Amino acid sequence: MSETILAVFGAVLGSGLIQFLITRHDNNKSNPIEQKIDKILEEQKKSEKDNLRTQLLVMMNLMSDNKEEIMTCAERYFKELKGDWFYSSLFKKWLKDNNVEPPIWFIEK
Repeated sequence: MSETILAVFGAVLGSGLIQFLITRHDNNKSNPIEQKIDKILEEQKKSEKDNLRTQLLVMMNLMSDNKEEIMTCAERYFKELKGDWFYSSLFKKWLKDNNVEPPIWFIEK
C-alpha cells in the first residue's frame, strides 16, 4: 500500500516538475522577444515625439496663423506624448503672440 502511495506521489511530483520546466522554458523563450518589441515601441514613440517637436516648431515659425493645426500638433505633443524639452516656453510665447487662450491640456512643467 505504501509503495502505491509513493508511486502516485512520485508521479504527481514528477509531472508537476515537468510542467514547471516546460513553462519556465516557454517563458524564457518569449522574454527576449517581448523585450525587443518593447524597445522597438519605445524607440518608435521617441521618434514620433522628435518628429512632432520639429513639425510644431516649423509650424509655429512659418505658419503661425494656422492655429487649428498648431493646436492639434501641440495637444498630441504635450498631452498624449508627454513631450516638453524646452517647447513649453516656446509654445506659451506663441499662444501669447497669437492671442490664443492656453488650452486646458497645456500644463507647464
